[in-house]
Amino acid sequence: MNRWHVLLVGGMNRTEFRPIKPSLCSVAIVEEAEDLRKGCRLLEKGDFLPDLLLLLQSYPREFSAEQLDAFRRLAPLASVGVVLGPWCEGEGRSGKPLPGTWRMYWHQWSGRWGRQWERWFQRECPLWGWPTTAIEEDYLLAAPVPPAQSRSDRIGLWSLQPQSADWLFTALKDWGFDPQWIRFDAGQQASNILGTEPRNFHRSKSGKMPLPEEVFRRQDSSQLSKLNAVVFDGTDAEGMEAVWLRQLATRMPESNILLLVDFPRPELWERVRPWGVKAILGKPIALGDLVWHLDQLENKET
Repeated sequence: MNRWHVLLVGGMNRTEFRPIKPSLCSVAIVEEAEDLRKGCRLLEKGDFLPDLLLLLQSYPREFSAEQLDAFRRLAPLASVGVVLGPWCEGEGRSGKPLPGTWRMYWHQWSGRWGRQWERWFQRECPLWGWPTTAIEEDYLLAAPVPPAQSRSDRIGLWSLQPQSADWLFTALKDWGFDPQWIRFDAGQQASNILGTEPRNFHRSKSGKMPLPEEVFRRQDSSQLSKLNAVVFDGTDAEGMEAVWLRQLATRMPESNILLLVDFPRPELWERVRPWGVKAILGKPIALGDLVWHLDQLENKET
């Protein structure tokens, strides 16, 4: 299969965008430009015709529709994708997204790119092969479906939110995983640290969550070593969430943790990565992204 050509435009040295170029260079010939005007000049020389234009958008309206139209006149068959930085949260609701592009946030890159590249190798239509008229609903309808076979992976689930915990637990079971609820209460009802379902959340009379040291001291924390990975369903990974996250990481030999938070920030990713967090995903999450990351952890172990 011939390698394809990608034109990468934007702030490649920003923390949130640094992983993108290395992941592209392994499978494609990549040319870079600081902005779309310089990208068009590169095409006008006639030495490079991209199959894909990937815009790294650091802030709203960094690239204009007029600039994109000028590019499309030079490369009408090229697909156009946009990777959005943290300052672009909510642009689809309150801003003016570039027309005819497929979009994802910086923290979705590894999962979305990995999934689409797998489709490419399986000779299925990837994201960049869709027509420019495709909308978000079209992409959701093309999402992967759960496999028929079960898996042997034991996935721990930590969450303070009953609704999302039940949803994640059920979704992991539907995908064939063996989810294990990580209890965070130190009450007498908890006979061990792993439960079968995330129900009947225990709250202390004071309303405060106990310290993880109290929970691990009273229960058999060696069970954590039997987990293949942990999905940590948080909000911002600050305060007590950060304490729990670090304690879980120190008690897992491989520290295979996927962190779910409301609004991921590059500085948060830089802080939690040394703790053993393998990926950070923003909520609401696409289940296919989560499953892809879990599969990658399984492949590394085997």
